[in-house]
Parts: sequence; structure tokens; C-alpha cells
Amino acid sequence: MPVIPTPSGVEGEESAFSWPALTWPKQDCHSEPLRALAVRNLHSPLTPRKRLPAAACLDLSGRGVYLRGVSESPHLKRARPGGTRPISTGSSQPQRTLLRYYRRLRRHFGHRSWWPARTRFEVILGALLTQNTNWSNVEKALGNLRRARALTPARLSRLRGATMARLLRPSGYYRQKTRAVRAFLAHLNNGYRGSLARLLARPTAELREELLALRGIGPETADSILLYAAGRPVFVIDAYTRRVLARHALASAQPRYDELQSFFERHLPRRAALYNDFHAQLVAVGKTYCHRERPDCAACPLGPELPFGRAQGTPSESRGVEDNHARA
Repeated sequence: MPVIPTPSGVEGEESAFSWPALTWPKQDCHSEPLRALAVRNLHSPLTPRKRLPAAACLDLSGRGVYLRGVSESPHLKRARPGGTRPISTGSSQPQRTLLRYYRRLRRHFGHRSWWPARTRFEVILGALLTQNTNWSNVEKALGNLRRARALTPARLSRLRGATMARLLRPSGYYRQKTRAVRAFLAHLNNGYRGSLARLLARPTAELREELLALRGIGPETADSILLYAAGRPVFVIDAYTRRVLARHALASAQPRYDELQSFFERHLPRRAALYNDFHAQLVAVGKTYCHRERPDCAACPLGPELPFGRAQGTPSESRGVEDNHARA
């Protein structure tokens, strides 16, 4: 289905088109508020070459005004399936929107001071151990390592596999995670003589490739190490980020990791400190309000940003948001 572009030719900037022949068929436009939202600012300098058929309505996810069966206008372009659809009709540009979200979260939660670790090596261990578990379990495993005086690469490398597995047991999937930690330590010892500083000094793209080649390290873990341990401006995408953006119609239901990452990195200043705290804020709002089931949109600091004012309902009513936006 073609999407009406904005005057700048970029989907999603603040604007809408005015078509004199446009009507609102009852079967297409599902409610008066949607029609009112679509026509509130219908003034555009662009005009089509031909009159267009009257078959338009607002997409219920809030992503813009759509026309069915239209091919006459040279300004129309087909929406790319999947991927991010950064901003809905009537919203500001992506950068302004993201920064506005960040300011709302920061006012609510304060600076998150994430990642909670004493050393860069602890950050890396935490990134490896936090997969498929919650942070409290990771803290228990790290506490075991601390009591065993094994929170340095050299000392941890000297532990037998069975001993390491026992210490990591609280983190869950401890056998797989033990193999992942040992694989990282082998790479560090064989390639960099155990020097974490030398490893983290590698160029960002090369370091990311090295990390992704290791057992048990995927894009989210690799980027967490790059951002939080190496201080590189690489935005981390996790389940909370996917869920928040999908519910706010800033992303499609199942976007690829690299698409969402590119969306943030294109539209935000490339500053590691900003990426660090913004990601931590999204984790906080996901844990506190934007639950997978029964999200509390009415109390959420991002509630006012939801399409069509859905945040005004009660927590039980806000479950409808999850129905209209695919779960991440």
C-alpha cells in the first residue's frame, strides 16, 4: 500500500497532504477522531498531477495517512516492508522525537549510572551472564566470583571449568555461560596476552567482528561490551527497546536488530554517554511500565507520547495498546 510522503520526501516528518477530492469512506476510516487527526493540518505545497480517488484513511497504528489503489501521483513512494517507520503523521522529526522521549525518561528516572560494575572486566562478564536471566541473578554470580577473588582475567583464567561453572550457577544456563566466558578468556589470552586494554583499543568495527566470532556472543552482547566497557558510541538494542518503539509506532512489529540500531544512530548525536543513558532509560521504562503483558501506560512517563492518546486509560485499558502493536 503506498504511503503519502512529506514535502521533503522523507516519510514521517510533520506534514499531511490536502486532496480536494478526498472523502472518508465509512468502511475505511474507523472513527471520527482518526478522521479529525488526519485532516487537522491538511496544507501542503505539493499537488498531484491528477485527481486522486477518494479512498483514504489513517492507519490504526498511527503511522500515517494511506491511499488505496493510487498510482497517479509522482510524489507517492511505496513503503518498505518491515524496518523502522520512524514517525507518524503529525509528529516532529525523528531526532526531536527521540530526544523528547529521552528527556521525559530522564526527568522521571534520573541518570541511570549504568553499567553497575567496578571494572571494565566486570562489565564484560555482566554482559555475558545477563543473557536469558535478570540482573539480580547476575549480581549473585558476580558476588561468587568476587568472594573467590576471581574478578580479573588472569585469576579467572586459572579456575577449572567445574569451579567456574559452580560460581556462575546463579546466572542460569551456567554451563553454556561458562563455555562463553572461557572462550572470551582464551581469545584475550591468546590474541592480546591477557591485556583487556589492548583488546578494547581495537577499532570499533574490527572489535565488534572479533566479539561476534566468539562463542555465546551475539549483537546485543557485543554492542553492550562496545558501549559500556569500551566507551564506543554504539546503540544497544534489546527486547525493552523493541517493545517501547513498537508500541509507540516508531518501529514495525519485528524489525531487524541492525535496522533499529541504525534508526537511533542516524537520528541521535554520536555520543557514547547519551547512548549509554538512553539505553538504560529504555530498560528502566520497560521493566517498570512497558510490560509484555498488562503495560501500565497511564502511569508511564512516555504515556503522553502514545498514538491517539492511549495513555489516558487505566492500566487495564492500556492492554489494548499491546493488541494494536505486535509484541517485541
